[in-house]
Amino acid sequence: MAVQDDPLTFDRDLSRALPTARRLARELASSGAEEHGEALRATLHTVGSRQRLERIQELPDDDPLRQPLLGWTTVAIEWRVNAHARGAVFRAYRQQRHLVEEPRPGAYCLADMLGFALSSETERREWLAAFARSAEPLADAVSRYWDRWRELGERLAPLKLPWGAGVVVQPQAWLDQSRDAYEALKLRELTTLLTQSLGADIVAGWPAQLTWRSLERWFQSGGLLTGLALDPGQPPRALGASSFLRALARLGAAFADASAPSSPCFCLGSEPLGLARREHGALFALLPLGGDFARRQLDVPSGRLADYRRGVARLLLLGSRLAAVREALRSAAARSASAFRDAYATTLPEALGFELHRGLTSAWLRPEVDAAERHVGALLAATRYLDLRERHDEDFHRNPRALEELRHVASVPRASPVTPDDLLRGQSALARLLGEALD
Repeated sequence: MAVQDDPLTFDRDLSRALPTARRLARELASSGAEEHGEALRATLHTVGSRQRLERIQELPDDDPLRQPLLGWTTVAIEWRVNAHARGAVFRAYRQQRHLVEEPRPGAYCLADMLGFALSSETERREWLAAFARSAEPLADAVSRYWDRWRELGERLAPLKLPWGAGVVVQPQAWLDQSRDAYEALKLRELTTLLTQSLGADIVAGWPAQLTWRSLERWFQSGGLLTGLALDPGQPPRALGASSFLRALARLGAAFADASAPSSPCFCLGSEPLGLARREHGALFALLPLGGDFARRQLDVPSGRLADYRRGVARLLLLGSRLAAVREALRSAAARSASAFRDAYATTLPEALGFELHRGLTSAWLRPEVDAAERHVGALLAATRYLDLRERHDEDFHRNPRALEELRHVASVPRASPVTPDDLLRGQSALARLLGEALD
């Protein structure tokens, strides 16, 4: 085998390119700037090429690096080939401006319209209507991206690659199991759903400013994050309790990244579509549901604890159902354009209880390639949360043994692939956790 065909060389190339590629992908998503897409393509020119893929396929079947390298190289190819199509989605969302008459005359991009809708309850309905009238270019860009994704999959099909979601999941199972709890909320339109999803009514001692430092203080006593080089990106805007749950999810994902298994090989210590980081993120987001966490970290008095926990459970319920909807949309988009259109027409109204404009869906429920990992991560996190609570009590978030266990689990590879039984246990665990607070 030539030196350049050494699997360790392939792995080293990935370990050098992927951190830069992740940063550029994040910048592309936040700006839509074409130069970020071009830089992303250039960064992945070698590690995300078909030639590199074919050379990896020539490795012996029993080489332990062969399958991990194939998985990561396939992801790199998708990022490189579809960088322009993804950039077009973000440009339609963040750069293209549309004339609006109401509620405030002017020219706005869709990101600003949705931001105004989220931040202004009195103008929420009008901004959502303005968004819907202007959103067709975004919906078209999303459809074109998935057209490109399917075309790439067809071109790579003869190579029999790990293409698509890294885990197999049936999102309808969770939508069915959580339907009664969702219908009890009586949400009949998007304006009400958004209001309930923000959690501005959930009273607790949330930090005055949503910063990573303010959140990291919640973990100081146990030292869970001590010594870790965390990179959670920019914190979300503080619009309600849900913003703090989202921030905790990002912090948990950064914890998983910083604690990733130490291995001489990059591809053996990380997962291409990030299931571990999604699971840890969802676990962190579950912490405010606990009574001990609420009393100690958020100063929720005993007399208000039941109402507080009911509100947090509502946010987690809505978030988990929307994650399942996104996975249903992703799965449909991956199959065909007609399946994608049918999912908009059938899956969405059935899951939400009302019809939603296609353009609004493209922004608010835009399906991502890792939607399955996000959905499954929430289910696995619920199982972990219950297990930690039962073995270490509800104050496990400050129990030294529980925190040591968390750091250890994050530092070793997943012991075995996720199974259908794991998903069933996760659904039962999440239903139990939410039911305890909602009842």
